[in-house]
Amino acid sequence: MVRVPEGEEKGKPTEFVARLLPKLLGATHFAEPLIVDRAHRVLQPKPPEGAKPHTIIARVNFYTEKERILRLRAGRNLDYNGHKVYIFPDYTAEVLSQRRSFRDVMQALRALQVTHTLRFPAKLCVQHNGQLKSFTSPAEVARFVETDLKQD
Repeated sequence: MVRVPEGEEKGKPTEFVARLLPKLLGATHFAEPLIVDRAHRVLQPKPPEGAKPHTIIARVNFYTEKERILRLRAGRNLDYNGHKVYIFPDYTAEVLSQRRSFRDVMQALRALQVTHTLRFPAKLCVQHNGQLKSFTSPAEVARFVETDLKQD
């Protein structure tokens, strides 16, 4: 779960997520209380005030509940106290490795103040001169930065 404000779980992330998901997705879709095995923020130092909150990682007890959650979140704007919240499935080790491989080029794009998005599973989309360009490898992006962006 992405963009849930820091500290909202008040030291009890598992209980918080079990209450939050039905609230976000509609309590009528959950006939029984949602069982969350565990939940926590990603293991990094707390971000400074005003920075993006850390992602919450949760494990739902039943696979069918997880699938229901992912199905219900599709095409919805999820709002928690005025904050737009996103729910994503966990990444496999392979996908996570592919996404991490873009880290350096994304840092270069941020330094150049270029709008970009990393889409699932690992496709970097860059907004440049009114066009959206897609890349599947960090080497492609690095060439684009050197040839197209640094000339501007």
